Amino acid sequence: MARAYSMDRRSVQREQTRARLITAVHALIIERGSIEVQMAEIAERANVSVRTAYNHFASSDELLGAAMAAITEEFAQLAPDTTDISDTPPRAAFRAFIHDWYGLFAVESDKLEAMMAIRESEDFAAALVEARKLRLDRATDILTRAAEQGLLRVPLRDAQAMTYCATGFASWSALVPQFGLSQEHAVRVMTETLTRALFTDKSD
Repeated sequence: MARAYSMDRRSVQREQTRARLITAVHALIIERGSIEVQMAEIAERANVSVRTAYNHFASSDELLGAAMAAITEEFAQLAPDTTDISDTPPRAAFRAFIHDWYGLFAVESDKLEAMMAIRESEDFAAALVEARKLRLDRATDILTRAAEQGLLRVPLRDAQAMTYCATGFASWSALVPQFGLSQEHAVRVMTETLTRALFTDKSD
């Protein structure tokens, strides 16, 4: 019984060490905006010896691959918490949509910046495509309802394209970190700009 306990404890410790090494890689990627990291500095950041790091991963490339896989999995699961807006008027639903996605970017900005640094990963590229599709699909649902009710002042395709570009991480980054707007101000600017451009006055 004691032997089983000892092995379980060793297994837990091993997983904890692996997790610390992967977390260290994530932190270094975020700080540098690059995947150029060495095993020695990863080990130092994780507070383990280089030998211990190599006991878990045969090379820095293998460790980086594990870190990429972990980030990709997390990215694939990223989506803002949304409320059911199927019965909400399109313009109000559109405002909620922008609020939800900009809120996600604010909370996950460091992680998303790290992901952008490893975009050469095929797995990450696939996850990125899926996340973008999810955002476009949600916007399209709202805009299609608006078009059916005669509430759009531009063609649906144009509204989709403008919304997709304006609600991406790059647009959030330009407004908040680059221009120094508060999260609330950024949401208000983008919401007012898009709704005035896309929706007719009778959609208020």
